[in-house]
Order: sequence, then structure tokens, then C-alpha cells
Amino acid sequence: MKNLLMLLVVVCGVLLAGCGMVDNRQQRELRYHQITDLNTRGFVDDWDEFWLYDRNSRLTQWHPRVAF
Repeated sequence: MKNLLMLLVVVCGVLLAGCGMVDNRQQRELRYHQITDLNTRGFVDDWDEFWLYDRNSRLTQWHPRVAF
């Protein structure tokens, strides 16, 4: 009974503690900065793609051709 209780305590401790190290404040701030930087770059790319894939205007007599 005592061995089972000890095993249960060890298993719960391992499950609650996890297997990674805890990040300190500088590591968290660096990770948040990298995430924000990546999201900002993605937003700029999405914004450019939105405007570049706009249809051609039909208000001109010249029709631009798209080269592939």
C-alpha cells in the first residue's frame, strides 16, 4: 500500500511538472517579440497580396496583360 502511494505521488509529480525547463523573463520576452515580429510580417504580406490580386480596372481603353 505504501509503495503504491509512493508510485502515485511520483507519477503525479512527473505529470504536473512536465519535462521542459521553465523559461525566465528574458526568454519569454524574446519569444513574444519573435511571435509579434512574425505576425507583423505575415500581415504585411497578406496586405500586399490583397492589393496585388485586385482585378484590372475596366475604365481604360488599354487592357493590361498579365505575363506568366
